[in-house]
Amino acid sequence: MKKNESVLQKNTCHPMTVRAINNLGNGVGEIDGMVTFVRGGVTGDELTVRLIKCNRDYCVAKIEEIITPSP
Repeated sequence: MKKNESVLQKNTCHPMTVRAINNLGNGVGEIDGMVTFVRGGVTGDELTVRLIKCNRDYCVAKIEEIITPSP
C-alpha cells in the first residue's frame, strides 16, 4: 500500500477530535492518519463523524454525534 493511499470508506463512522479550524471555517482532525475536514466542528470537539468524501489526500465528513463539546 502506498503512503497516501486511503483505506477509509465513504459512509463509515469514526471517532475524531477536532485539532484546528481551517481558513474556510471547517474543523480539521485526523482519522487513522488521514486529514479529515468536518463542517461545524470547533477546536476541542470530540465527535463521531460519517465520511462523505474520501480521496488519497484527505476526507470530508459530517457530524453524526458530539461526544464531548469543546469548552
